[in-house]
Amino acid sequence: MIRMLVSAALLLAACGGSGTAASNATVFITSPAPGASVSLGSDALQSVAVGFTTSLTLKPGGTCAGAANCGHIHLVIDTYASPCNGSAGNGSEKYNVEITSGTSGNAQFATCGSAAVGAHNITLELHDDSHNDLKDASGNLIKSTVSITTHL
Repeated sequence: MIRMLVSAALLLAACGGSGTAASNATVFITSPAPGASVSLGSDALQSVAVGFTTSLTLKPGGTCAGAANCGHIHLVIDTYASPCNGSAGNGSEKYNVEITSGTSGNAQFATCGSAAVGAHNITLELHDDSHNDLKDASGNLIKSTVSITTHL
């Protein structure tokens, strides 16, 4: 009986569906560099490229079909309350862009309005197939943050 319970717990942890099991997934921002002064893109979205590495298999929410170590990234500019983040996550979470493939994404600063130029934090957060936070063994959201200054 105990063996069955342990096996079931391991299976649920591997699936990562509940967002409560500890994950060993990682994410690291590779660009822009910390403290960088970055030009806002000349496109309508005022895009700033954000490069990263992750151990998570990236797919759109709801498409992992129970695969282990599968999910997506929420790119957050500053805080959830920032006008830069218009997409709703779970609870009070808001994000700027959802990244579902590759090793880069674009922060879209046009949504920030008059606050687009200046000091900002860009955070990449890992989320499971149902948009739940992926947390490490200490219960902390798995994320990577870089501080930059944007200019025209």
